[in-house]
Amino acid sequence: MKRLIAVTVLLLVLSSVLLSVTEAPVSDADLAQRPSRDESREYQWYNYADVSEMSNLNWPVPERGTLFQMTADFGLSYPVTIRQVGLYFYQHSSYIWPDSTFTLKIYGADGSTILYQSTLEAVPYPTETMHTFMLPLIMQDDFYIVVAPVDASGHPSSLTANRGTGNTIHTYVGEAGSWTPYDTGTAAYEMITRVYADAPEAATGGVQGYVYAYNTTTPLENALVELGNGQTYTTSATGFYEFTDVYVGSYDMLCNPPDGSIYFEDSATVEILENQVEDQNFYLQWAEIAVNPTTVAVELNPENTQAQAVRITNDGPATLEYHAYLNFFAPTRSFDPNASTTTARLNTSPRNDTTPTVTSNPTLTREAGDVVFSLDASTPTGEAQLLGVEYAGGYFWATGAGNDADPNYIYKLDTAGNLIASYEQNAEYTGWGLRDLAYDGTYLYAGNETYFVQIDPATGVQTNLFTFTAAEFGGVTCIRALAYVPGSGFYTKSFSSDIVRFDAAGNVLEVIDSPGADAAYGMAYNPVSGNLWCFDQSGDPATTFIEIDPSTGTLTGNSYVAPLVGGCTEQMAGGMTFSSDLIYGKLVLVGMTQGTPVDCIFALELEATETWVSITSNAQGSVSGYARDYVDLMLEFSSVGMTGGESNAGELVIIHNADATGTYTIPLSLDVLGGQLDAPLDIDIEEIDGDMHISWQAVTNATQYNIYRSSLPDDGFAPYDTTTNTEYIDSAPGADKYFYRVTAE
Repeated sequence: MKRLIAVTVLLLVLSSVLLSVTEAPVSDADLAQRPSRDESREYQWYNYADVSEMSNLNWPVPERGTLFQMTADFGLSYPVTIRQVGLYFYQHSSYIWPDSTFTLKIYGADGSTILYQSTLEAVPYPTETMHTFMLPLIMQDDFYIVVAPVDASGHPSSLTANRGTGNTIHTYVGEAGSWTPYDTGTAAYEMITRVYADAPEAATGGVQGYVYAYNTTTPLENALVELGNGQTYTTSATGFYEFTDVYVGSYDMLCNPPDGSIYFEDSATVEILENQVEDQNFYLQWAEIAVNPTTVAVELNPENTQAQAVRITNDGPATLEYHAYLNFFAPTRSFDPNASTTTARLNTSPRNDTTPTVTSNPTLTREAGDVVFSLDASTPTGEAQLLGVEYAGGYFWATGAGNDADPNYIYKLDTAGNLIASYEQNAEYTGWGLRDLAYDGTYLYAGNETYFVQIDPATGVQTNLFTFTAAEFGGVTCIRALAYVPGSGFYTKSFSSDIVRFDAAGNVLEVIDSPGADAAYGMAYNPVSGNLWCFDQSGDPATTFIEIDPSTGTLTGNSYVAPLVGGCTEQMAGGMTFSSDLIYGKLVLVGMTQGTPVDCIFALELEATETWVSITSNAQGSVSGYARDYVDLMLEFSSVGMTGGESNAGELVIIHNADATGTYTIPLSLDVLGGQLDAPLDIDIEEIDGDMHISWQAVTNATQYNIYRSSLPDDGFAPYDTTTNTEYIDSAPGADKYFYRVTAE
């Protein structure tokens, strides 16, 4: 497992020394040749990262190295002659090297064929570990310069430069025949390695062309054309682009459409020949979406269902991609994402509470659920070390580690992100303080390395329920991840520990072996499935929700990797909870990210809780172009369990790639008929012994009948009585004359 340590250097002192090393013997099968020194050739250093750019020290295993592409990146023609290799290593005071020995390996372009190897001794920064070949090496193609640590820990640790995730890097991790770019998803690292080499200047050519709308000669201005060597060109008003002085070779090209346009990107491969200019035009396609019907309003009698097709048609030449989901409307929404937020001073040096090692990922990871919302929790609290989260009483609750200083805090925020209240944690909760939160409907709960605590949400008062040690608490060193399950008690887990079920008195009820979720920080109970979920510091980024069967401790196979939220560049899992009333009609996973530069509260949609409409088929898919192809997305409306007079409203949202907006919304409604029942028929009135006997026919779905009486035949009727029967007796009405009316409800 790789380990990353940020390095701050105030003064850079660069010195190069030639190490006395022992050369490994090279067999006849080696592809590298060793000519005599050619004094007529000029050598210089080539590298992808300079020591002045150092930012991290890294020690991934089993091997790590840099792929040098001398023609594509430095303009040299093969064969290339190498005389020296320079590498930088850094020994951190907290991570002393158990062994400074490593093997320097050179692999061919295939990453498998070993061309050279030698066992060396790393020298710590600021000295450069330099290796001079006794005879220069002649390389016929691209090659890897690789560090293979002798010690299994991965030390000696290499100095690297952080290029930011998603950018092109040349450093790889793995072993012969199996290499992966050193991009963690939150950072990409370039080893500070250089070679002293020489070769003739490479021959050059060029490529040019035009960018048009598909099947036309309509030029597209401001399209961005990218060449595989890193060059870019923005097209002119005529759609023209060109690249000159391109080294001979094969290049991938990408044509990006103008910003905000309807067009899709296109790609090509071009072969650059010496002293020639190749022609390569691009014809950008697009998709068009048409939806029918544009509104769906359904009326149903109680206990009925109705299918409804929504046809999605593509009128463009390119493939239309889409996915759809439902939103449900309530009289009052549970939160307003556009409401204003408060501001406060933010500590700019965050410290995250993270697992020391992560040794496994979930057994099965499916595509992450939609992010319903996220909010910056650091700015209103002024806290850069937020840990636990809970949703209770219409508010978010969070625990914070006090920006590296005591006291620690408990924060209460509304759903727009405004800080409502903050409470100091008890003085005995030092260090990181309280971690993940749980809620039993009355009180909040949290724990740390020593205490399990009850929190009164009305006052913020904290009461210690019990103390514990790992020896008596199933090996759990900290009540870090925490969940409450009605009728079962509390569950906790700390990173890779077993799951412990316990009660509020501190009695351990069960220890559940839990192989998986080995970096658990948050935990919550899903009341729909009856399973536990952990928020785990694994995945890429390190925010993975993992479902666990509490009866066995095994993973169910369901998981979601939460994407980066809140504009963060890095994030780790904090606490988590579930909510079915935060957003109307949806059950959501709520998590806290320990992020850079801010900590965020966010929610992922898990499933709908409203049942009056559902998508039964083709919720996502593609529609081919050229021939007005279409797909029928099927909805089912249901009034099962409803009574007459109920109304429901929502919308079908279709996310697509057909235009810049990318969203098509269809209003949906369901009205349940029968809210006004039929009037009772065959009303009969008879006087018997001075009493008025009134009877009528039963009305379907009626639960009671209302009796009205008036002294006038057409006016003045007032409520008189009610009955659940189909007859009524008005005893001793007296000598006056009365008129009666009966209604059903």
